[in-house]
Amino acid sequence: MGLGRLTAACDLRRSGWHPHVPGRALGAGLAALLALAALALPAPALADPLADAVFEGIAERLSLMKSVAAWKRGQGVAVEDRAREAVVLENATAAAAAAGLDPAMARPFFAAQIEAAKDVQRCWIGRWDANEAPPPEGAPDLKTEIRPALLELDRALVASIEAALARDIAFDQARAADYAAAADVECLSAARRDAVYRRLGQLRLAE
Repeated sequence: MGLGRLTAACDLRRSGWHPHVPGRALGAGLAALLALAALALPAPALADPLADAVFEGIAERLSLMKSVAAWKRGQGVAVEDRAREAVVLENATAAAAAAGLDPAMARPFFAAQIEAAKDVQRCWIGRWDANEAPPPEGAPDLKTEIRPALLELDRALVASIEAALARDIAFDQARAADYAAAADVECLSAARRDAVYRRLGQLRLAE
């Protein structure tokens, strides 16, 4: 090889080119594509106890729906009670407004929770009726035990949401995975679970 060709070859190697190693160029290109893809992903949200408290409050409320379903099935009561739902919705919206939340945005959030609650109840009753799971032998009383517990959970949930929004915590895509993990309640469909989160993300403090 002449001196000129040897010098040119050395210059190419210094620049990163290597003969007969096509995988290196491919690997560099793949790394660049992965880096670009990573930029397109939402930034991971930092774990926040205020956000976690909201997620846990939603999950705790929905977890009680198994007991609600057991009581209704035992008493021969239908899952859906529009009159009772209207009372719950009005009370929850009023409590949210009193805590400083925008009632226009709070109402759809609580409505989504009610639909999710019925989803869980229907699922459990369906399992028991189909002998897919053993029904509980007894259930707490809906009026004297379960409803007071739900009211307490609702008060705590509203307070947690207000505290989170006051700290400018956003319930957006960055926290969706944390929410999904926390709200992984048995018999809750992904569609209903996600509908609650969408409404949660629309909540605002009252102006």
